[in-house]
Amino acid sequence: MVNVLAWESSDRVLLTGHGLTLDADFELADGVRISPIVHELDEGGLASLEEIKDRAAIATMHEIASFSVEVIDDRGGKELATKGWNRLWDFHLLSLASHSPAFILYSASPSKAGMAYAVANRNLILSPLDNIHKLGSDELEWAKEHEPSFRKLISDETFSAAMRYFGNAHYLFDLEHRIMLLWAGIEGLLSVEAEHNHRIALYSAVLLHGSPDEKQSTFKAVKEAYSLRSRVVHGAKPSEAKLKKGYAQATNLLAGLLARSVELGAVPSRNDLDDAIMLAKFPS
Repeated sequence: MVNVLAWESSDRVLLTGHGLTLDADFELADGVRISPIVHELDEGGLASLEEIKDRAAIATMHEIASFSVEVIDDRGGKELATKGWNRLWDFHLLSLASHSPAFILYSASPSKAGMAYAVANRNLILSPLDNIHKLGSDELEWAKEHEPSFRKLISDETFSAAMRYFGNAHYLFDLEHRIMLLWAGIEGLLSVEAEHNHRIALYSAVLLHGSPDEKQSTFKAVKEAYSLRSRVVHGAKPSEAKLKKGYAQATNLLAGLLARSVELGAVPSRNDLDDAIMLAKFPS
């Protein structure tokens, strides 16, 4: 069960994650700091967990931890835990800023009595990501600038569904399944309900940033990536190299489309995208 706990006497919750790192602490919002520091496990706090599976999960997760989100609230207890719970979305926000997946692992609340730990990921067995992405200053500033817009879009059903597809895809063990779930998110976000290679490529090129030449390149790359997706869905067995490339392309594309929606403050409708094609531009 996903949970975030906080002591009554504590003023902070540490949300530990995997997939990203950074050079130094960065203030994302009031009372929310992204940090490259991963605190050592407190054996006493770990032993106090009732469920053996939770102890084992946190001990294993700690081995792949690469960064943390520190949430501060002087009220402690329930208010602090609630604020920590609401900041779990920051892992998705940072994924969009970096176009790279980020996993939430566990929460920890320090106090004089020790650490209060809780598993914050429903997946107790995780495969480490191949790469740990270092967040650059421009990516961190993007996350800070667009955090209000991202929070607003969480309540948008289309955006939220596509965001969940992005977040869940990277937990799957098989590349084929990751690719299919990522493309389900892309199709849903672009309101394309059937296999329309051309339309998906065209909408992606229109929506994403870039010069006319860059948009043409995007159009061709998305068509190529979608062709691989179709082969996977219909039972073909592409090579491992092609699957890895297709997975990377789908990850980057869905993250880019979600990030662009955040920048615009809304998920463009099919009519919006069709109008943009007729106008040969998309409003900034």
